Amino acid sequence: ELAIARGIEFSVEDEARGWVIERLMCNFAFSAVELVDRFGNVGQRLLCEASRLAISGAGQLLRLEGENFVVPAASRPLVRTVAAKFDKYLSNGTGRHSVAV
Repeated sequence: ELAIARGIEFSVEDEARGWVIERLMCNFAFSAVELVDRFGNVGQRLLCEASRLAISGAGQLLRLEGENFVVPAASRPLVRTVAAKFDKYLSNGTGRHSVAV
């Protein structure tokens, strides 16, 4: 059954998280300024999450470089792990794709 048939609507947070995940998976980076410009307060909350991730032990997976959060070249094989940190539904259900390393 499609999500639309069940009446599930994407929230602004869903769209913002999807935008961050897409940028990480495709470009290995996202702009903090563009995130806030596009999604306002929701974008600001995601920046807080990204900042915590960048300064934590996972700082080797995601770094703040200027106004961009970047997955360093050495960590790019693990980009799915970084993107998963922004997926609020990842642990909510049984339907999943293959798990990242």
